[in-house]
Order: sequence, then C-alpha cells, then structure tokens
Amino acid sequence: MSNKRPTLLLNITFSIIIIFLIIIGIIVRINDYVVPSLISMFSAMICLFIWLLIYSKIKNKLFREAPVIESPAVLSEKIQEDHRSISDYFLSFELDDGSLKTFPVVRDVYAKHSKNKKGILKYKQVGTHSKLVSFD
Repeated sequence: MSNKRPTLLLNITFSIIIIFLIIIGIIVRINDYVVPSLISMFSAMICLFIWLLIYSKIKNKLFREAPVIESPAVLSEKIQEDHRSISDYFLSFELDDGSLKTFPVVRDVYAKHSKNKKGILKYKQVGTHSKLVSFD
C-alpha cells in the first residue's frame, strides 16, 4: 500500500464529515434552532480534533516504518528564522548527487553542527516529508 493512501482516505472522510455537519448547521440555522446549531459546530470541532489525532498517529507510524536513507553529504547552510518570541532552525545538506535536502531541527542539533561539515546523512522520507535521523 502506498504511503499516501491512509492520509488521503482520512482527508476525504474528514472533508465529507465536515461538509455534512456544515449542511446540517445551515439547515438548522434556517429553522432558527440555536441549540442544535451550537451542537453541530461543537461536533465539527470534535471531528477536527479527532482527525488531527488520527492523522498524527498515522504519520508517525509511517515515519517509524520508513527505511533510513544514508548518503554522504555536506552541510551547506544553517538557517535560523526568527519570529516574535521563537526561532525555527533548519539544516540544509548537499547530497552526492547534487540535490539539496533541508530539515527542520531543534536548537541543540542546529548548534552542534558547523557549516561545510562533511559526513554521512541519515534521514527518513515519507512522500514529500523528510525527517533527519542523524548527521555524523
């Protein structure tokens, strides 16, 4: 089974449920029932929360089961994006085949590595999403 199918199925199911709840909310709203309208909106919020939980669990499972890809690489760029009170950190690696891979990392991993360092890059890939395993 493709890695994209479970999330696609979840997205379609979730969309159908939300559309159904919105239609019920509109019908109920037309008839001026305030309480059922609030219940349908609350139900939509619960569905969103459940969908996010299930999506997160499936995505984590796919990453756990994905094989680790190893490739010689050079740390070509360290990126720090500052926001109001937080910063996001990224490491970009140039692989042997010339392609560029960028990974979000935590601050400690960002500080540990220096630019132009050569090593073996280990990462996991699920669809278009990549997760850094290590760089030694």
